[in-house]
Amino acid sequence: MSRNSGVSVCAALVAIAICIPAPARADDKRAARPMPCADLMQLSLPDTLITSAVEMPAGPFPFSGSISPTCSSDVSSPQLPAFCRVQGTVAPQIKFELWMPLQGWNGKFEGYGNHGFAGNIEYTDMGPELVKGYAVGGTDTGHQGNATAWMQNLQQIIDYGSRGIHKMTVKSKAIIEAFYGKAPKYSYFNGCSTGGKEGLMAAQRYPEDYDGADPQPRAVRVERAGEFRQGDPACGGNAHAHQ
Repeated sequence: MSRNSGVSVCAALVAIAICIPAPARADDKRAARPMPCADLMQLSLPDTLITSAVEMPAGPFPFSGSISPTCSSDVSSPQLPAFCRVQGTVAPQIKFELWMPLQGWNGKFEGYGNHGFAGNIEYTDMGPELVKGYAVGGTDTGHQGNATAWMQNLQQIIDYGSRGIHKMTVKSKAIIEAFYGKAPKYSYFNGCSTGGKEGLMAAQRYPEDYDGADPQPRAVRVERAGEFRQGDPACGGNAHAHQ
């Protein structure tokens, strides 16, 4: 091979290398592609099991019982738009749900709080936010039902106190990015009663989780050092002092 031929081959190889795009990396935001709702079952998130991911058709509120939201600032939503409903569990036993509009997403995420001692996901509060275009998430904070046996379990106390909301938030944002192909541009927390307390805890302990919070009448009112009241009467709760 002549010297000139060798130079030509090298030049051609360099040109090919320049023209061929580098393979997409998982952390390259430009390479993100929306995942179908059902495929979210295969999404791998640390310490998390996604147990269901289904498309819910537009129609009447699909859950039994009252449709009235528990926070008076919301208007009930007897009709819901079509959405992707994701259910999951974060270890050891924090159950959460994320509802994402199939059309008309406003680009924002909203975490919604609980009431009393939690133990359930507030569907009637999530519905109105879905109608507004939010991807909205909720959690039982690590225990189910309104009994108090879980208060003997240190991990469940921690999860109720702040970890449950934090984990729901982090996982929800990751699922939103996978589903839409982009992260939410803003994230907000909303809630009253215990949800108000959760909003304040999120702002204090995990300020990176939300861009803003609307902690409506709080379930905790500090009255003097070492004392608080659980259940703000302004939000329908019963006040009980705890030392």
